Amino acid sequence: MMAGLSASTMQDRGDTAFALCEAAALTTRAQELLTVLWSRLEAFAGDSGPVRRIACDDVEQLATLGEEVAELAAQVACLLDELPREAAAVKAWEIADAARTALSDGIFDQRRARTAAALLDAGQGFPALAESLTDSDAHTHWTARVVDVLAAFQGVDETRARQVAAIAGVPETARFDELPPERALELAHTLHQLAAR
Repeated sequence: MMAGLSASTMQDRGDTAFALCEAAALTTRAQELLTVLWSRLEAFAGDSGPVRRIACDDVEQLATLGEEVAELAAQVACLLDELPREAAAVKAWEIADAARTALSDGIFDQRRARTAAALLDAGQGFPALAESLTDSDAHTHWTARVVDVLAAFQGVDETRARQVAAIAGVPETARFDELPPERALELAHTLHQLAAR
């Protein structure tokens, strides 16, 4: 440990930086949705015909997009509001450590879990995910495919993610919220074994 810095201070800095990474991921998703929303609204607003029409289903879809954007914006605002109001210089390993800790403790939001995975390589991330699978039921809230979450880890491509799932006996199309408890435990065991290699 560096002189003058406590483990708590380093963890706080890592948590702060991880929150900023989460906010960035949420903002990226919000931007994608806003682009779709803008293009649909602009098509209506820019229609120069004598009568502008919009189907009921289209209005419903626009409302849903608007709600999703608002939810993401609220999550970003909440994350940013909780940050300490001070400058920080954070090392990559501190961010990774915060992401690893959060993932191993159990993250209920699958977007947040994938953000954590993207900050970790398999050596760090596989054991963290394994701990989450055995010590919490957070993964039962994830509608993402197992393969997609595994492929979110640094250095793990889709092919490798499918191989890991196959070793654990998890079908390629299986979602986390559909995994039977015994299959989740087998996946955790496989992740521990592969991380040790």
